This record gives sequence, structure tokens and C-alpha cells, in this order.
Amino acid sequence: MFRITAVHLGSFSAQTPEGDELYTSLLAFVPDTKRERLGRFRHRQDALRSLTGELLARTMVSEALGIPRSRVVFASSSYGKPYLPDFPSFHFNVSHAGSWVVCAAGSSPVGADVEREAPFDDSLPAAVLTAEELDRLKSAGETERQAMFFRYWTAKESFVKHLGTGLSTDPLSFTVENPDGESDVLWNGHRQPCRIYRWMLGSGHPLAVCSAEAPAPGALQCEEADVWLAGYRISAS
Repeated sequence: MFRITAVHLGSFSAQTPEGDELYTSLLAFVPDTKRERLGRFRHRQDALRSLTGELLARTMVSEALGIPRSRVVFASSSYGKPYLPDFPSFHFNVSHAGSWVVCAAGSSPVGADVEREAPFDDSLPAAVLTAEELDRLKSAGETERQAMFFRYWTAKESFVKHLGTGLSTDPLSFTVENPDGESDVLWNGHRQPCRIYRWMLGSGHPLAVCSAEAPAPGALQCEEADVWLAGYRISAS
């Protein structure tokens, strides 16, 4: 069974003196290569999201496998999906958008995607939704259409991330059968062994996780960033 931890950034900012001090101190707990990538972000808040995702993954792997967080080593596949070279049977996936950073982890390949709902270009749905999905979207009421589109979007992203194939998988090649709640996936007409599971994080942040495993009871744990990050620094020191 998989579990999810979601950290809510909310009003926490890495650009305040307190936030900057905490952010800078946490850099000591990631490898040099990660610090270099974080240094390329133009906006500190984007770097904070990425750093939080790394620390979340380290924590979930450490707790599940009983190893120190400092011993967790990440690598990336040829498609860019992070994995654990020393523990190939344990899987995780990170996503962040808006004020949320999430990590899902379990013993089966997993994909997670969170998005912040926002207006979108009218041409976008036809580029990523199949005919069946488009019909359902068009039949939705005006006020529901945006939310439904992002439920589809997160579901499809989570399936692609579960596969770990990146942009090589055409979103028009598979259909998410149910835009609400749990859903099966049909890929090139074949029902897949994985399922889509959904949650709503706060207001306007849909989360989808795709896995062949079911979520554990009480799978989603939510934390506030200032408390969680400060706790990470204390426990890792």
C-alpha cells in the first residue's frame, strides 16, 4: 500500500529573513548536485518547492526502509524519473504546484501529480483529452468545467509518471474512465493494472496518484511547511 505526505507552504516564504535562514540551513542536507540545481532557480520560492520535495522523499524512504536520510541515494532513469538504485523495489514520486508539495511512496511503481486550478486556453483540452474525455468535459456545467479539466489533467499526469516514460507517452493514447473519484485507465484499448486515486488539497489543488497498489488507510498526511521543515532540520542535525 502506498502513502502520501503533503506539505502546505501557505504563507511560508523563503524570501523572509526567517524563511531564508531556514532554507539556507536545509541545503546542508542535500547533495552538492542538488544544491547546484537549486541555485539555478530564478525565484527562491520555486527552489523552496524543489528542496521540500527532495526532503520529503528522503524522509518517506528513510521511514519506510529504516535507513538514515543521509544514506538515501537518488538516480534518474533515461526518461528523468527519480528512483532508488540501492532499493529498486521501493518507489516514490514527487510533485509540487501552487502552495503544495507532495510525495507518494510504496512498493509498486507510483506516479503523483498536484496542480493548482486556473483558467486555461480553450485549445488545451483537445491536445490532451481523448474524444470520450472531451465529451464528458463539454457536458459539464460552466462552473464545473475548470475543476473537471484539472481532475483529468492530474490523473493523466499521474499515469504517465507511474509509467516513467515522460513525454514519449501520448496523452491521447489512453483514457481516464472516471473524472471523479477512483478510476481505471484504458491504454490503447487495454485496461491497465493500475488505478487512479484522488484527493483535494485545500482549495483548488487536486491531487491524483496512480499505482497498482491501493492507498493505505489514512494514506494522506498533511503538514504545514514552517513546522515540518524546522522539524526536519532538528531531527537531521
